[in-house]
Amino acid sequence: MEPNIDVIGVAETGAYREEKHFGAILEKIAGPKHEHYPDAKHFGLTINDNAMDQFSKMPLIHGAKCAFVNVDDAGIQIEPNRVYALQRRLNGTSLIETLVRRLVIDNGARLLRADTSQPERFPDIAVGRLTTDKSKDVFVIGLLYWVGAHIRY
Repeated sequence: MEPNIDVIGVAETGAYREEKHFGAILEKIAGPKHEHYPDAKHFGLTINDNAMDQFSKMPLIHGAKCAFVNVDDAGIQIEPNRVYALQRRLNGTSLIETLVRRLVIDNGARLLRADTSQPERFPDIAVGRLTTDKSKDVFVIGLLYWVGAHIRY
C-alpha cells in the first residue's frame, strides 16, 4: 500500500506547541481509509506519550502512528466511549496541546480519559459539551479508527 495518510502532528500530554505549526505534513503513512467515511478528510498523528497504553484494541505507545477521520468533514456526532484526537488551548493563547483520549461519562460528568497504566500521570480532564469549535479551550479534531506501527528504540 502506498503512503496515503498525512501525519500532521504529534500527540503528547503536556507539550504545548504553536497552533500555526499544526497541520504541516510531517510524513506520510500507509493505512486504510475509514470504511464508513472514505471520502472524508483523514490525517495521522504520531503518539509521543503512553497515555493510551492500555487501549484495548492496540496500545497507543510512544512512536505509534494513528489515523483519524476529520469529525466535521465526516459529519460524525461526538459521543461517549469513542477515542478522539483533541486539542487543548493554553489559557487563550496560540499554544495548543494535542491529545488522544476516550470521552466517558462518569457519575454524570463528561471526562476525557486516558486508557493508561499511569492514571496519576494522565488524570481525567473534565469537559462540558465537546465540539469541533477551535475557539473553545478544548475541541475535537478527529475520531480514531486505525493504529499502525509501533517504533521502539
